[in-house]
Amino acid sequence: MKYCGDGIYNLNKKVKTAIGISVPCDLQSGSRKIKELQNHFYENKFLGTLLDKIKQKVIQFPEAINSSDISRVKTLWDFDEYFTAPIHGLKNAVDYYDRSNSLQF
Repeated sequence: MKYCGDGIYNLNKKVKTAIGISVPCDLQSGSRKIKELQNHFYENKFLGTLLDKIKQKVIQFPEAINSSDISRVKTLWDFDEYFTAPIHGLKNAVDYYDRSNSLQF
């Protein structure tokens, strides 16, 4: 959604419409919401898949990823703090959420 709406990219003129289904438009709010007790199962399931992927990436890129941070990750917010943000050159999870939101577009 951000790609289509932020005006940074020149979309092909053939693209007339875009639809987002279940898009987390406000990443920070979504990350807080998923930490709530009623969402615990979903967060843990999703977090498990992300941790499996980051462990594979540590093998592929050991110089780029700090594997000792894996044990510090208890929530999706933690994952974004220790992995998503640094891997993409961002300061922290809040910086990632602010820059990657599509809500304002």
